[in-house]
Amino acid sequence: VEKPLDVTVAGCQEILDKARETGLLVQVDFHKRYDPYHLELERIVQAGELGDIEYGYVHMEDRIEVPRDWFPHWAPRSSPNWFLGVHFYDLVRWVLKSNGARVFATGKKGKLSGLGVDTWDAIQAHVEFEDGAQVTFQTSWILPDRFEAIVNQGVRLVGTEGVIEVDSQFRGAEMCSSTRGQATLNMGFLREYKDRKARTAWAGYGIESILDFADNVNHLREGGSLEELAGRYPDAEDGLEVTRIAAAVE
Repeated sequence: VEKPLDVTVAGCQEILDKARETGLLVQVDFHKRYDPYHLELERIVQAGELGDIEYGYVHMEDRIEVPRDWFPHWAPRSSPNWFLGVHFYDLVRWVLKSNGARVFATGKKGKLSGLGVDTWDAIQAHVEFEDGAQVTFQTSWILPDRFEAIVNQGVRLVGTEGVIEVDSQFRGAEMCSSTRGQATLNMGFLREYKDRKARTAWAGYGIESILDFADNVNHLREGGSLEELAGRYPDAEDGLEVTRIAAAVE
């Protein structure tokens, strides 16, 4: 299932109940978990290197072309909270191993509604997690057309013993051309290469989340159990918890 699992808590619960009843695998494409930088972030936090996480900050912002040009008819029925925020609600939940407890949120409209796309420009959500960590999530989709990447994103967590920051947009590669202009390249998300037989192949966390689903299906087809996979992939319960946060934000 693409993220979010559903845009209602009741819808997610129905899917979760049916999955439990039938014993079927339900996997949500929260691909931020498969980013190698985020994998290291999770390892560091869970190893206790930062102590107890007290607070943090997340930003995920799209260029305005996304709601204006890609989804002008759909965007008014959605928001940067649903389109972008759910990625990092799940990531922070997974890193902390803690669910959301309370939410405070504000939003801003103006730019997109002035272009005939009636939706939120930006949403600021403050989430308090069950373990006491408090994280602010800034999402928007009004960055200018000439911004160097379609998405700008990053995460910062501060604990009692340390701090960690991951710039998920700028990975250290940048370019400029007469056709593209100034650009930064995130080859960790999706990159094309040739395998040993000179066939075109793809790698990166954008596809590895799908490959993980295929591996899980094969595990079940070969006689394995869902219990053996527990905790190793974003499941329907994760989808439910993320939608509980996003629905509260909305």
